[in-house]
Amino acid sequence: MHVITDEKDVPLEEILVFFSGCDSIPALSFSPKPSLEFIAHSRFLLANTCENILLIPVHADYATFRSDVNFAIRNSPGFGRA
Repeated sequence: MHVITDEKDVPLEEILVFFSGCDSIPALSFSPKPSLEFIAHSRFLLANTCENILLIPVHADYATFRSDVNFAIRNSPGFGRA
């Protein structure tokens, strides 16, 4: 599968900050280890930064998923970086 990204897509660093609070991978790795969970109760990404869990919504099509992921990350102020 080939995924085309453009300027509208959030960079991987912003996804990392969104779910972990860190803007780079710690030298001794994460504790707890990052994990992914799929959810059906929200259309937007959610995160548990204390547990390093990224909650990924299930969508019927990729375009809607991509749009909602970008929206969620760009519109969540967070609480700062670790």
